[in-house]
Amino acid sequence: MNYTTFTYSDLKVEGRTASVTVANTGSMDGEEVVQFYLTDLASQVRRPLLELCGFERVFIPAGEKRTVSVELTDEVLGYYNGKLEFVVEPGRFELRAGGNSVDLIQTEFRLS
Repeated sequence: MNYTTFTYSDLKVEGRTASVTVANTGSMDGEEVVQFYLTDLASQVRRPLLELCGFERVFIPAGEKRTVSVELTDEVLGYYNGKLEFVVEPGRFELRAGGNSVDLIQTEFRLS
C-alpha cells in the first residue's frame, strides 16, 4: 500500500530499450512497482492483448523523479509459431507502462 501518488510520463523506445519517467507527486517517500506491457499489433498468430515484458520496484523520495528502463529482448518480443519455431516478427508494437495493468500510458514503435 502506498501513501503517496505517482505520475508516469515520457514513455519511449530507443532501439531495444524501453524507458519511462516516474514522478512521486505526493508528500511522502514511496515505492512503486513500474510495469511494462507489450502488445503486438501485427502478429501472424493470436497473442495476448497485454504481455508483461518487464517490471522494476523503485524507491522515489517525495517530489523526485526516476527513469526506469527495461530491455526488449528477443524472449520478450518473440513467440513460438505453429511449427514450434521461435520467431521475432518485424512490425508494429504498442508499449504501455504504469503501476498496474489498468492505469497505463502508451506509445507505439516499429521493430524492423
